[in-house]
Amino acid sequence: MEPATIIVNGVKYKCTEWKDNIYLESLQEGQDDWVQVEDLTELRVWEYNLLVDKLNKHYPDYPIEYLEGRFV
Repeated sequence: MEPATIIVNGVKYKCTEWKDNIYLESLQEGQDDWVQVEDLTELRVWEYNLLVDKLNKHYPDYPIEYLEGRFV
């Protein structure tokens, strides 16, 4: 079965299983190959939480939690 592709703000994400682990990969516009995601700090809180929503729908066992953003 082909992994689900999740699109958040123009970037495609998917989870790949390898050696009993699940890895998040991304494909940005202009790239040819999927790359393993190591850093999500560039995402806005709403983008990150949208990614979490979509990941939880397709990959309920993927260990990722929501962020809480507050204005101070």
